[in-house]
Amino acid sequence: MASFFKGEMVFKLGAEEIHLLRDRYPGSVNWDPSGKGRPMKDWLQVPAAFEEEWEKLAIQAVNFVTAQGYTDQ
Repeated sequence: MASFFKGEMVFKLGAEEIHLLRDRYPGSVNWDPSGKGRPMKDWLQVPAAFEEEWEKLAIQAVNFVTAQGYTDQ
């Protein structure tokens, strides 16, 4: 639901929410961990410039994943 990647945080928030949030966090992008131009539609990579927002986004990610029925098992 969240990960630290190349000095930035990545959150699983869902494609619809990412569409709404992307403009709020300039420089954020859909996460492309492979670097091969295949970004993940449900994941948003947020620059360190917004680290004061990371906790809020992490809570939002937990809520999204929980609502989707994912568990840690």
